[in-house]
Amino acid sequence: QHIPVIFFEGVSKYKDFKPFYSKHSLRLNVDQLREWENTSSAAEKSFREERYFEAMTLYQQALVLDDGYALTHFRIGQCLEQLGDYKGAYKSYVESNEKDTMPIRAPKVVNLFYDQLAAEKLKDVYIIPTQRLFDQYSPNGLVNDEWVADQLHPTMKGQALMAEEIVKIVVENHWLKTQSPFVWKEPKSFDVLAKKIDIDSDFQFDIQLWLANYVGSYLDTAEQYLIKALQLKPQSIRAKSQLAWVYWKAKRLDEAKKLYQELIQQAPRQAEHFFNAHPDIKSLVVH
Repeated sequence: QHIPVIFFEGVSKYKDFKPFYSKHSLRLNVDQLREWENTSSAAEKSFREERYFEAMTLYQQALVLDDGYALTHFRIGQCLEQLGDYKGAYKSYVESNEKDTMPIRAPKVVNLFYDQLAAEKLKDVYIIPTQRLFDQYSPNGLVNDEWVADQLHPTMKGQALMAEEIVKIVVENHWLKTQSPFVWKEPKSFDVLAKKIDIDSDFQFDIQLWLANYVGSYLDTAEQYLIKALQLKPQSIRAKSQLAWVYWKAKRLDEAKKLYQELIQQAPRQAEHFFNAHPDIKSLVVH
């Protein structure tokens, strides 16, 4: 029996999440390492001050000394993205993943395997080029959190895009008949799909909270998900308290204080229990 098999290639979000572990080349001697540290430190200062061209130039100098340090490639990608060179940014982001000594995202060799498998044109074997698909529909060709939640897990919208690719293969091969003609031009509106399969605002709210917890110490990303949760439920005590905690951890004290003060008014008993457990935060908020 010939049972059709559909493979998804790996998908990664290269931006927003720096390499897990960067390692220096063993070829560096003490003087070269000291020079690299000084150059990289100057580059980081320029990067924090949003002087991206200057920072990129310094990172490139650091790369001459040690071209295997993953974070340097990642920072160059960030600079190029800010400077509008999106193709260059993509190339640097991918290279940073290749240099990561403990990569969470799939290295290029994984999708190379699937490309080779697709080239063999095996009967009843179908390969969906997930990375190229997500790149195609992402702003500037750089996958963002609209499509991938963390480094590699698709969001609901990303999963909907993947599901439509499966439907496309099923329909084109006449494995199932559709009630109406299936026309493939671009991804269906996620809002339309969500309504059809009854993904309501409560479910989407829970997903945003879960994503914020999942990304954990990546505070900027957690903030984005919690803001989306509050857009769905502006008075949510859970979302407000989590966002206030993120601001506290990020040392954005004024924003944390504002939210905690709102929570005191909205849920005084819960706020009291929390502040009793965290006197350092209480001293910031309660005078």
